[in-house]
Amino acid sequence: MRTRRRFSRGGHNRARPSAMRRGVRTLGIALGTGLAALGVWMGFGTDGAPVVARNTPLVGTQIAARAGEDALLIIDGDTLRIRNVTIRLAGIDAPERGQPCEDEKGQPFDAGRRAAETLVSLTLSREILCTVMERDRYGRTVARCEAHGQDVGRAMVEGGWAFPNRYAGLDYTAQGLLARAGGRGLYAGRCTLPEAWRRQQSG
Repeated sequence: MRTRRRFSRGGHNRARPSAMRRGVRTLGIALGTGLAALGVWMGFGTDGAPVVARNTPLVGTQIAARAGEDALLIIDGDTLRIRNVTIRLAGIDAPERGQPCEDEKGQPFDAGRRAAETLVSLTLSREILCTVMERDRYGRTVARCEAHGQDVGRAMVEGGWAFPNRYAGLDYTAQGLLARAGGRGLYAGRCTLPEAWRRQQSG
């Protein structure tokens, strides 16, 4: 049975301001605990406003993982996961796992696996900070990520283990040209662009 409290216009029964503030804080703690239990992602936007979403952080939200924290998972050369948020790195396209390429000696190798290993080496035991830039047509979170201040997507392109694709307005074309000229990474041999390889696999 629900009961209602009545307050007189004269303010005789009004709750004291301090008590009201304590009630708001208690409600906030309870709400945060409930959201965590439901697996709802919670963070703060660049303007300091709280952002709450179920795996759908808003544009401008920053998602972080502390160095050594068991919260980062590398999925492939351009995708990672921080806690329950899957993030597509903005501005790059890396080979898919199982995509074959040839090295400088003409020997085939799993380019997707090599790209993923490179992303692991760039992020291992480092503080990660990702800023959400958009959501793509597949509903994925697209973000620019830094590891100890280093732009991870840019580093992947500079090393030749990912191709620039101007995702979310980031343009690493210049870095890609330098990697090609220097024969770095995938440019040391022969490799089909990931987008073209995916089309081939889809029939």
